[in-house]
Amino acid sequence: MPDHVDVNDVPYTPSRRGVGEEYLVREDDLRVKLTRFKAGDDIPLHRHTDPKHEKLIVRGNVTFTDSDGTVTTLGEGAMYMCGSGATYYHGKVNEDTIILVIESRSSLIEYPPEGESSAKG
Repeated sequence: MPDHVDVNDVPYTPSRRGVGEEYLVREDDLRVKLTRFKAGDDIPLHRHTDPKHEKLIVRGNVTFTDSDGTVTTLGEGAMYMCGSGATYYHGKVNEDTIILVIESRSSLIEYPPEGESSAKG
């Protein structure tokens, strides 16, 4: 790959979560990846095990709803941390969006137990 490339031009592959696409930028002690979503995508209710799971919205915007009902809409340039909390959250993608994700290589995504009630906005 050249020294520079537009985030739209990297070879994305379907996400294992079943929504969106991913491109692994690098993986050593940290995993750095781009995730791309289409307007209208629903990011399922989940949480992260990494105590410092950082995300930067490169393009677009997403509305996140925590399991406690807190609603936050974040757009281009917003950086947020969503790691190692007891709070699950889900997202509604408002427009085509690309997010840069920085996490430890050991980070896992956890979904709520089957049948547990969830906030859906």
